[in-house]
Amino acid sequence: MFIFRKVVGSLYLRLSLFGILTILPFYLFSSELSNEKWKELNLVSINKIAENTLYIDDDLASEMAEYVATKSKESKNTEQEAKSLKILCEIFTKKGDLNQTIKYTERINQLANEYKNSSYISACYHYCYGLINLESNDYVMSADYLFEALTLFEEAGATIEQIKTNTLIGVLFFKQRSFEKSMQFYQQSLDLSQSSNFDLGVAASLNNIAAIKNATEDYKDAEKYFQQALEINKKFNNHNWIIINYLNLGVIAGKLGNFERQKLNFEKCLALCDSLHINEIKAKCYLSYAETYIDRGNLSSAFYYLQKGKQIIEDHNIFHEKMSMYDILTSYYLLRGDTTNAFLNSTEANYYKDSLYSHQRLQQLYLKEFAHNLKSKESKIKLQIERQKWILIVLLTIISLITALAYIYFLKSKVRLEKVEIEKSNAHKALDVKNKELTSKSLFISEKNQAITCVAQQLNELSNSMINLEDRRKVKQLSMSLKRHNNEDDWEEFEFYFTSVYPEFNKKIRALHPDLSPAELKLCTFLKLNMTSKDISTITGQQITSLEVARSRLRKKLGINNSNTNLSTYINSI
Repeated sequence: MFIFRKVVGSLYLRLSLFGILTILPFYLFSSELSNEKWKELNLVSINKIAENTLYIDDDLASEMAEYVATKSKESKNTEQEAKSLKILCEIFTKKGDLNQTIKYTERINQLANEYKNSSYISACYHYCYGLINLESNDYVMSADYLFEALTLFEEAGATIEQIKTNTLIGVLFFKQRSFEKSMQFYQQSLDLSQSSNFDLGVAASLNNIAAIKNATEDYKDAEKYFQQALEINKKFNNHNWIIINYLNLGVIAGKLGNFERQKLNFEKCLALCDSLHINEIKAKCYLSYAETYIDRGNLSSAFYYLQKGKQIIEDHNIFHEKMSMYDILTSYYLLRGDTTNAFLNSTEANYYKDSLYSHQRLQQLYLKEFAHNLKSKESKIKLQIERQKWILIVLLTIISLITALAYIYFLKSKVRLEKVEIEKSNAHKALDVKNKELTSKSLFISEKNQAITCVAQQLNELSNSMINLEDRRKVKQLSMSLKRHNNEDDWEEFEFYFTSVYPEFNKKIRALHPDLSPAELKLCTFLKLNMTSKDISTITGQQITSLEVARSRLRKKLGINNSNTNLSTYINSI
C-alpha cells in the first residue's frame, strides 16, 4: 500500500508538471494552420497561437516560435523575439533538451542586456532561468529568478505570463511538499485566469489544485476539482487534457473505493489514447489499473494490466515510466511471495532511479557551467560598460575643454571684432569730422574768393574812372595782384587740409597715373571731395566750360573709356 501511494503521488506530480509550463491552448488546429497559412498573420498573433498550443502540437508550436524569433530579429521587434524565445525554452524544457533551453535563454539574456529598460524582456530571461533551475531541482536559485520574473511581468502588465509564473512557483513549493504555499500560488493563477475570462487557464489551475488535494489525501475535493477541469476541457474539445482528467479521476475513484467509476474513467482515458496515439498516458493508465488491483488483492488482473503497460513502455522506450513500472512489479512479486523477481525488479527500479538522478545531476552540472559562463559574460559586459563609461567621461571632458576654449576664443574674437568695429567707427567719425571741416574750409575759401574777386572788380572799375593814368595803372596792378595771390594762397591752404584727411591719396594716384600734370592732380583732389564744376570754379576762378574740357581730358589720361563709369566714382575708389 505504501508503494502504491508513493507511485501514485509521483504520477500525480508528473501529470501536474505536464501542464504547468504553459496555459492550456484555446486555439484548435485547423487545416489552415497545418498548411502554414498562419504565416499570413502578424507576429503577435503567431506568438499567441504558439504559446497556447505547446501541448497540442509542440513541433508546430516550435516551428511558429522559430519563425517569429527569426522575423522579429530581422525587424528588431525585441519583445516579440524575447517572447518567442521564451516559448522555445518551454518547449525544449518539456522535451528534456536542456542544451537548447540554455541556448535560447542566453539569447534572451543578450537582449535583456541590450534593452535594459524593457521589463518584459528581463522578465522572460528570469522566467527561463528559473524554469531551468526548477527542472534541475535547484529550488533556491529557481525561486530567486521566478519571483523576480513575476514582479517584472506585473510591471509589464503581462497577464498570461503572470499566470504561468505563479503556476511554476506553485510547482516549486509542491516539489518541496510545502502544500500550503503551493496552494497560495495556484490560487493566484486561478484568480487571474478567472478575472481575465481565460477558461482553459482556469482548467489548468483547477488541475493543479486537485493535485494538492490528492497529495494531502483530500480525495473528495480532488475529485471535485478534476471534474470541474474536465468540464471546461470538454467545452473546448481539448483532448490531451481530457485524457489526463479521466486518468486522474480514475485514480481518485479507486482511492474512494468507487471501482465502477474508476473503470469507466480508465476506459474513457484508454479509448482517447488509442484514437490519438498517446502512448505515455496509455501506459500510465495501465499501471494505475494494475496498482488498483494490487491494492484490492486481485493479482491476476494486476498482472494482466502490468503486462500491457510494460509492453507499451518497452515498445516506445518510455524512460520516465520504467521506474514506476519496476516499482509496481516489485510490489506485485512481493505480494505473490516471489522474492527473487521482486529483488530483480527492485534492482531495475533502483537502476532507473540512479539513472534519473544521474541525469538530473548532469543537468545541474550543465546549469552550473551555464551560470558560470553567464556570469563571465555579464562581467565582461559590465567591464565593457565601465570602459565605455570612462571613455564617454574622457570624451565629454575633452569636448567640454574644446567647447570652453572655443567659447573663450569666440569671446576674444568678439571683443577684438568689437574693438576693430569701434576703431573703424571712430575712424569714420573722425573722417566725417575732417570731411566736414574740409567742406567748411572749402566753403570759407569760396566765400573769401568771392569777396576778393568783388574787391578786385571794384578796384578795376575804380581805375577806369580815374583820370590820372599812373594812378589807373597802379590800381589795376593791385587788382590783378589780389586775384593772383589769392588763388595761390588758397590752394596751399586747401592742399594742407586735404592731405591731413587723405594722406595717401596723392601718392596712390601718382603711382597709378604718373603722367598727370599739377593742374590735373589739383582737379583730382577737388573731385575726391565730390565737388561740382561750379564749386571748383568758385575756388579756382576757372570758367565752368574750361573745367568741363579739363575733366574730359582727365578721363582720357586715366583710361576711362566707358561712358557708364563716373569720373568722381573712379577717383573715390583710389
